Order: sequence, then C-alpha cells, then structure tokens
Amino acid sequence: MFTLTILWRTVKIRIAIGSWSEHGPATIPIINLIKGNEIMTFDQILERTKPYAIGLVVGLFAAPIIGFNTGWITTTTASTQAVEEARVAALAGICSSAAGRMASASSTDLATLKGYDNRAKRDELVATIMTNIQVPADILGRVSTSCSRSLS
Repeated sequence: MFTLTILWRTVKIRIAIGSWSEHGPATIPIINLIKGNEIMTFDQILERTKPYAIGLVVGLFAAPIIGFNTGWITTTTASTQAVEEARVAALAGICSSAAGRMASASSTDLATLKGYDNRAKRDELVATIMTNIQVPADILGRVSTSCSRSLS
C-alpha cells in the first residue's frame, strides 16, 4: 500500500500483486475508482459521473447553436459575402465621391439628380464615372447600383 496526494487530498491506493491477496483480486483496486479508502461499485461510478455526462451532452448540443447565433463562428460563405459587400461598399464610396467632384467641376447641383424622375440622368453620370474606375466585372453592376442609390 502507498499513499498518493491528489489536489491536497490524501488517497490510499492498494495494489495487490498476484491473482488474490488479503484484500481481494488484484484487478479490483485498479479498475474501480477510489473514494476515500473504499472501492466504489459500478453503480456508484455511474451515479458520480452522471452530471458530467449530462453536461457533456448539453454542451455538445448548445455550443454550436450559441456559437453560430452570436457570430462567434462563421461559415466560409458568410465570410465571402462579407468581403464582397465590403468591396462593393468601398468602390461605391469612391464612385460617389467622384460624382461629387464631377458635379462640382461642371457646376451641377447633386440635388437636381435626386428622386425617381432623375434616375436616367443619375445613371448616365454613374456610367461616366464607372469608366474611369477599375472595377472587377463580377461586381460592376452592384457597384454602379450602389453608387446610383447613394446619389439619389
């Protein structure tokens, strides 16, 4: 018999050598968990591990739900969409500022381009500006639409 200190608690462990000893079969102290000086039965082991098993199952179920709903975990598609939206917003901002510079250079008031009736003039101005800006073809339509909406 020897004494093992685990987390400031002394536990006596009996290791029997051979098939039988004065304390019983050699496999009992090694297989079963030890509670103080007594050997725990299988039912006691199940009783003590039940809260941990329940916590594991609930945690495995709840962690992905909480993670995805709070934005801690993102998918590749969501990341790709966020990057594309950022590109469109940045290029639309460049287009809008270029439209403001072009309007002030030609002494045009941007207020005259606002509203649904002036949509054709606004689209012409955006098309003129878009020829001077290098925009990838896959987002060209979205950038021009966003620029036109920011001017309206």
